[in-house]
Amino acid sequence: VGTALAAGNHLDEAIDVLLEARSFHATNPTIIHRLSSALLSRGRFEDAERVCRDAMALGASSAAILLNLASASTRLGKLK
Repeated sequence: VGTALAAGNHLDEAIDVLLEARSFHATNPTIIHRLSSALLSRGRFEDAERVCRDAMALGASSAAILLNLASASTRLGKLK
């Protein structure tokens, strides 16, 4: 559902759905990737970075999560 909302440019709704999904599946890499992607698309770089870092601290990791973390950190000026 979150992905379909994001694809239809309903990013705020997608973020809400994905935040709820994450509350039940905090380490699911697909949910984390889609949530952080939606946050990045919305310009919420600090939130996207935090979502990725929190998930990684809980043991979730994937190339997509790392890429979103790098994207968020770059936008925040933490990486060059």
